[in-house]
Amino acid sequence: MKEQMKENTAMIKAVRNNQLQQRRIHDAVRHEIAHIRGEMATKQDIAYIHERPDYRLGRTVRTEGDLYML
Repeated sequence: MKEQMKENTAMIKAVRNNQLQQRRIHDAVRHEIAHIRGEMATKQDIAYIHERPDYRLGRTVRTEGDLYML
């Protein structure tokens, strides 16, 4: 039981790390697109996007999907 719990914890940490990495990549791409268009995305803009319900729901669904696949 303890070994299974350790394995599950390790998998959850891996999924969380992947989620954070994907968020950083997404933010970088969004910033680059804004830069190309001549618009600079501020930290406040990015924070606002992360607070939007549709963005958070999408992230939750993707994370749940990853956990299901594990």
